[in-house]
Amino acid sequence: MVRRVRKEIERYYKDDMKKQGLSFPKLGTPEQIVYEFDEKIDKIFDELLNLISGLTYARYKSLAYLKNPSEENRSLMAGQMNLKGFMKSLLIKRLESSFFAFEKSVGRFKDSYINFIEMYNAGNIYISKKHNVYDLMGSDDDERLLELVDEGEIKYYIPEDLDESFIDDLNKDLVILENIHKKIKKIDSDPKIECFIEELKNNKLLKGKKKVIFTESKETAQYLKQRLKEKITDGVLAFTGSSSNSLKDVIRANYDPNYPEKNQQDDLEILITTDVLAEGINLHRANVLINYDLPWNPTRIMQRVGRINRIGTTFDEIFVFNFFPTTKSNKHLSLKENIINKIQSFHNTFGEDSKFLTEDETVESYGFMSDKLYEDLNKDLEKDEDEWDDSELKYLKIIRSIRDLDEKLFIKIKELPKKARTGKQGKTKKDRVISFIRDGELKRLYISDSNFNAKELTFFEGVKILKCKKEEKQIKINKNYYHMLFNNKEHFRMDKSDKVKGPKKKQGTDAKVLKIIKALENYKKKFTEKEEEKLSKFKELFEGGYFSKEIIKNINKEIDILIKKTPNPHRILEVIHEMIPENYKHIQKIDLNSTTGKIEVLLSEYLDSSL
Repeated sequence: MVRRVRKEIERYYKDDMKKQGLSFPKLGTPEQIVYEFDEKIDKIFDELLNLISGLTYARYKSLAYLKNPSEENRSLMAGQMNLKGFMKSLLIKRLESSFFAFEKSVGRFKDSYINFIEMYNAGNIYISKKHNVYDLMGSDDDERLLELVDEGEIKYYIPEDLDESFIDDLNKDLVILENIHKKIKKIDSDPKIECFIEELKNNKLLKGKKKVIFTESKETAQYLKQRLKEKITDGVLAFTGSSSNSLKDVIRANYDPNYPEKNQQDDLEILITTDVLAEGINLHRANVLINYDLPWNPTRIMQRVGRINRIGTTFDEIFVFNFFPTTKSNKHLSLKENIINKIQSFHNTFGEDSKFLTEDETVESYGFMSDKLYEDLNKDLEKDEDEWDDSELKYLKIIRSIRDLDEKLFIKIKELPKKARTGKQGKTKKDRVISFIRDGELKRLYISDSNFNAKELTFFEGVKILKCKKEEKQIKINKNYYHMLFNNKEHFRMDKSDKVKGPKKKQGTDAKVLKIIKALENYKKKFTEKEEEKLSKFKELFEGGYFSKEIIKNINKEIDILIKKTPNPHRILEVIHEMIPENYKHIQKIDLNSTTGKIEVLLSEYLDSSL
């Protein structure tokens, strides 16, 4: 996959963008909002975190207490142990989001424990992922309850099936939850929202502008709406998905520039929402986005920013503000480090030209030329095009412009016969011939000089030589052309023959690639399925002798550079994958009979050094 970032689109499609009046806004450096607790809240916050860590979460891992678990229950136990970790993280995240949301969550935890303990004491224990067993029990619908037990939808146990420590842990957790609830009630101020209100009042980037605030919690959204209405403006709306659909029209009228102009409104200054609006609705009449708390998944951050960072905005620059977890909660959750590391891995793998969370992020743009392309794309966009390194978009643009502006020339090129040849002045001391040759699916570029030294070229090496200006004159070829053309064909034939001979002992650069493969295989457990497929394909192609010496040489060269910069196995594999010729990647199985035995020269160019 090659991801197109905006700077590249601006470079190669700037004429189209200009015609349509389109532009990309600049994404400013992410801003952090930092708040502090006073001594009283700091102490309570510490106590709350310690209490949360002291919970056994027995309510959510009941199967772990079974005296004689079945094989089915053993497999379910692992899932419940994961659920325990999730519940702990949920509580800490709610505490970080807002004290209001945390209090509501603790209340629900308490009620769940009380109901479960009552059920246990009654002698009947029902456990289900899908059904609310308390509602079924409360409705006295015993027939439906037993029916679901028979169908396996609900698991049924009696207290004797479980270890005695189960009820002890349930009661212990309930005491802790009641203690947590009492402590949270003692907090009579909210430094986070107070700091936020001050920022909204005094920060020049925030004052008087339409803003979108994202939070993970519906309750935090409603709480923010109430407080901001009291302190900032009446133009506040909270949308959490469960809200009326008619509110979506209000949001579009205030935030979507594509909404019919006659129906557009300016009643709202602040929109507060959960990730239900991270996709699907344009919000780019605003140019400020605030992450009041952070999601687990870094793609959510990108999707949130994408609501206002859109083509068609009237703003030249947009701004993102982030609240990060306090140091204390982050020790328990590591949310800040996790999401920054995850979003950085996205940048490293797919490329990016904007920062989303902190100014410490490293953004790179990966095309076929990897890191070098990123450096070139950051050059002055007005500089001469010849100063840029290659991107396939550059050449696609040339073809496209010929197709759209010079149909006659396009048809002429399309209908060029096989063995087409031409000549031009070369820029070296020796005459040369460059040839594009194929045998079935095997296609390669070769160049020979007048001393009959030949080598294979990559696409970008070849296209630089073939490229010429409109006014450049065609010259006649001389008799040496045919000898050099024959030499190119012979080298193609020999390389093809090496491939057909199949696996052999690897030496020199081959041995080096083999070492890379073996080293990457040591990381297979950390690779995704897609990465494993890429490694397997690379190994299969290499061991089948499918790569030319030139390709192997270039792979080694790139890997040497990369290892010195960052010995990251994921990035090394990605770079190798980028360097494998595209037609090789799509071969389902290495088939040594995929060649026809008929070598065809599709086109050649003679480069004369005498002028």
